[in-house]
Amino acid sequence: MLQIQKETAPWLSEIVQPLIQGRPEPLTDTLPPQQLGDSDSQWIRVEGVNVHYKDYGPKTPGAPAVLLLHGFNGSVFSWRKVMQPISGADAFKQGCRVIAFDRPPFGLTERPLHWSGGDAMSPYTSEGGARLAAGLLEALGVEKAVVVGHSAGAVTAVELYRRAPERVAGLMLVAPALPTNDPQNSWSTGGGLGRKLRFAAVRAILQEERDGYLLPMRSHDWDKGSLLSMRTMNFAGSFPYESIAVPVKIIIGEDDTFLLKTSKRVAELLEERTVADTDLTVYPACGHVPMDDSKAEFEEDLKSFTQLCMSIECKSIAQADMDSESTQRMPQASTSSSM
Repeated sequence: MLQIQKETAPWLSEIVQPLIQGRPEPLTDTLPPQQLGDSDSQWIRVEGVNVHYKDYGPKTPGAPAVLLLHGFNGSVFSWRKVMQPISGADAFKQGCRVIAFDRPPFGLTERPLHWSGGDAMSPYTSEGGARLAAGLLEALGVEKAVVVGHSAGAVTAVELYRRAPERVAGLMLVAPALPTNDPQNSWSTGGGLGRKLRFAAVRAILQEERDGYLLPMRSHDWDKGSLLSMRTMNFAGSFPYESIAVPVKIIIGEDDTFLLKTSKRVAELLEERTVADTDLTVYPACGHVPMDDSKAEFEEDLKSFTQLCMSIECKSIAQADMDSESTQRMPQASTSSSM
């Protein structure tokens, strides 16, 4: 059995060891998530789950919107450096609405215990996570958003597009832990991607502020929820990338040795599309967390990509309106000529 040396990473052993050793003893010193939230924390019930989220920027209909999906062992804390700067950026005349939520079993979102590992409705699966994301957008009155997925959050992002394309204006995939359409690249088969992502997540935690990532582990049922999530981890070996009809931007750090090759392969698969553009950006001297390691560059790329997607969306709406008007006029012109 894998052992973690406490003298090397005393706090990390407390995170990983319970997942390795199996079901832990019930914890008695945890708190309700609401007691651990920040002053800007909010909760809303979606799909039967009490979801913790943060929401910055204008709530007016039609304003640009961005949905941020964190990765493995992340939370809204993962986006703390970019949410407010993006929401108040001068690049957006109306401002930009920026929403991030904690994907189960992470952060301060409720960790339901009544789902079994194979239950399709479970919020711990990629399908369940996408359904939760779509439900949150609907509950908050957001018709369409640019969806940003980091690491394992990229799986939820593309699954959200697959299930609710009308909700997605564009996809920004950051250090994406996505399938490369290789049957061996699967969590279920113990493939390389699954192992690499676990190590990438651990390394990112080591480089991050300890307290911010450890805080959710004081929340009720964090341990049981984590075990339920681990049982459902399974990235399929393939994904129909050709079906994605919105712009896609991939961001990866050149020092992210775990996912750099994977990201480039996903970009190649996406570039085979003819219906929308794909852009790959590799940040120099950057690791697995570009929104921290290269904050300024990440903010600029997110702003420009959001503007691009919103511009395309506006043109699409205008064209649809013109087509509708043209269709309505055709019968009238036909009736007039026959008289």
